[in-house]
Amino acid sequence: MTWEGAPGYSISDLLKEENNLVPIITFNQEIDNILGGGIFPHKITEIFGDKGVGKTTICCQLALDVQIPISLGGLEAECIYIDTENTFVRKRVHSMAEKLVEHCSNIEPSLTITIDSLLNGIHYIQCGTSEDLLQILDDLHRYILSNSKLKLVVIDSLAFLFYTGSEQFHQRGKVMYEISQRLSQLVSQHRLAVVLTNNMTTRFSDFGNQYRIPFLGETWTHIPNVRLHLELEGDSRVARLIKGPVRPIDSAVYRVIEAGIRK
Repeated sequence: MTWEGAPGYSISDLLKEENNLVPIITFNQEIDNILGGGIFPHKITEIFGDKGVGKTTICCQLALDVQIPISLGGLEAECIYIDTENTFVRKRVHSMAEKLVEHCSNIEPSLTITIDSLLNGIHYIQCGTSEDLLQILDDLHRYILSNSKLKLVVIDSLAFLFYTGSEQFHQRGKVMYEISQRLSQLVSQHRLAVVLTNNMTTRFSDFGNQYRIPFLGETWTHIPNVRLHLELEGDSRVARLIKGPVRPIDSAVYRVIEAGIRK
């Protein structure tokens, strides 16, 4: 039986679209491998870990890498970078952009990519409260309609808004739900990638033992499609895939250097 004008999408169409998605590379092949190629559009990716493990650096790396030219397998797109902790260091991003230009030019000398073009492709927004973030996300829908090049939204960090906020626990849950709905709408309606960071906090067991968990809590873990835990392990930095749509749980070693995230 044929149902003309059937609502929704066919599974075949959805699979074709998914197979054609171009990921944003992290510049660490091991991390890209455990993610299935990198950070994918149409997904919410959470990066969590303690202070100093490189969460902001990987966010800055992605904000640059989303602009890699199509001729080199990139998206040649732009990024909205929402900074809540004031940890976005412009000089550091300039140095990372310089290294990215050098890398791309070595592969294809005729490219017109420049440091200025990369910096201009990052649209920076400071955000101080969860209410501000909700307004920014609402405004983004209208902005994206007039800027089709936008393919990445970074929120660094979502958790910090609730460290400093005055919401009671039940209010925080309501605001987090509203934020999650806005983010889900962004990825589904505009086919872009959302990357957000989450900090860690200390909890105590019934026996008085302390342990570290992501700050946003258990309920939040169901919102992201992908969850990546960055942590220090001895002298090494390790990225662990905790949640992914198809990839098994796995880990990768990475370095944080002047050029950004590397193997």
